[in-house]
Amino acid sequence: MKKPVSVKSKKILGIIKKQHVLLVHEESQTGTAVLFFKSPLISIVLVSLGIFIVIFALAFVILAYTPAQQYVPGFLSDHQKEILLDDARKTDALEEELKGKEVYYSHLDSLIEEWIPKNDTLKGEVNAANISVLMPAEEQMKAIKNFYFYAPLHGLISKHFNYQEKHYGVDIVSQKNEAVKATLNGRIILSTWSAETGNTLVLQHSNNLISVYKHCSAMLKKEGQFCKAGEVIAIIGNTGEDSSGPHLHFELWLNGTPLNPASHMSF
Repeated sequence: MKKPVSVKSKKILGIIKKQHVLLVHEESQTGTAVLFFKSPLISIVLVSLGIFIVIFALAFVILAYTPAQQYVPGFLSDHQKEILLDDARKTDALEEELKGKEVYYSHLDSLIEEWIPKNDTLKGEVNAANISVLMPAEEQMKAIKNFYFYAPLHGLISKHFNYQEKHYGVDIVSQKNEAVKATLNGRIILSTWSAETGNTLVLQHSNNLISVYKHCSAMLKKEGQFCKAGEVIAIIGNTGEDSSGPHLHFELWLNGTPLNPASHMSF
């Protein structure tokens, strides 16, 4: 048995089935034309919905697959997206570099005072011309007496340490692409390049001892990184104007005074 239809339902069905007239006015030079469309309400609603869907689909296609999207706020072209990604990568790289610089300068600031040579024979101002011939005080040398130095590179010393010539290290010649190692445990406080010395690494060790590695072809450590004694930190090279062939220029500094590396290790 069919359920009786309520009065409210009958009214709704009547509205839907009732014929509605849609008037369309078209104006022209000759006059005004009026078009009549007589149809049930449900048909008018469906047609309107269909027109809306078609317009929405066309707008989506135009904005998604044509250059017109660049004129709409919030839409980015592939080229613009690539630029943004590249900028993001550069920003991340700069942040990492800044972190390394902060570590370097924090270590350097703490060492500036102690790098000034302390020699009892000096009175008043220190003469810059005399700094090159100063020797570390005996008590300073005791601080590193028991240090075991790793040779950063095994090879032939082509130029020895010389105060008078202001050659504050040793030049070591070895095979091409030979690994350069840290002479002691320490932290990289400088990883840079200059026209004179090429690729250069500087390590800070305990007791205010500094080791320097110049003319490298490649640097394998960054500023702020900690290195263990004997760990590979660079590759021998021929970079910088002061280099005339593949070699390593190696220096040791104690409280701002250069040491002869050959007195503390064998190459």
